[in-house]
Amino acid sequence: MSKIPASRALGIFNKLFSLGPPGILPVFSKSFGYMNLAGVLTQLVFPCSPPWYEYTYGMNTPAEYTMPGHPGGLARIDKLFGTDTYTKTFSGSPMVFGAFPSLHSGCAIIQALFISHVIPKSKPFGFAYVMWIWWACMYLTHHYMVDLVGGGFYAVVAFWCAWDYLPSVNKHCRNRWDYIKEKNSVLLTTDNINDNDNLLFDSSKFNNNDEYEIEIATTISEGTDLAALTNSESSSKSNTSIDTIGQSFHEIKLHSSNL
Repeated sequence: MSKIPASRALGIFNKLFSLGPPGILPVFSKSFGYMNLAGVLTQLVFPCSPPWYEYTYGMNTPAEYTMPGHPGGLARIDKLFGTDTYTKTFSGSPMVFGAFPSLHSGCAIIQALFISHVIPKSKPFGFAYVMWIWWACMYLTHHYMVDLVGGGFYAVVAFWCAWDYLPSVNKHCRNRWDYIKEKNSVLLTTDNINDNDNLLFDSSKFNNNDEYEIEIATTISEGTDLAALTNSESSSKSNTSIDTIGQSFHEIKLHSSNL
């Protein structure tokens, strides 16, 4: 977390919590944490100096861990406003030679990937945000291009590892509360259901010609054969059969495809 401002971290947590499906925040937190852990371990094993080291000490000066950090181009901000905020922050950094991989780049990319997963239309903004971070890191002499690419690689690997654990995103849900409303379900007692029994759903409250998907939320012991739940003008009820049920209760979610 030392590589990313707390306000930016809280901002991404808030967006994922308020706009994403339940369960997205724990997946992001673990991915974010493991990516940073892997990045810091790499920086410790393979220390690399940032561009400001060359500009400040030159290429012939032996590097030592006793050397203080440097704000690089951010020193101009301190000079402009008459403060020493960035100078104090970077001078006291314990990771002076932690240029590769760039966790500035890694954090920006993993944020963009998760937000783009929750809000697909935000991909152009995510790309622009990453490019802005890359430009700032090089302009302020904190990273070389190879550092940024390396940080992006760590972020992509972390997101790829988290892919199978990501909750499904419903394009019809605009925020977390829409997902909570969607979880309203019908609990069906299945203690005495035989293989040939049918479960009846009252579909009179649904619009005609709408198609619905059925999702079983609890575990089914072997296999499930779910017929499509549809409405027709000639019937007010739709049937679906469930084979080999292993639980006494099942949560059925109805998702309209014509919303």
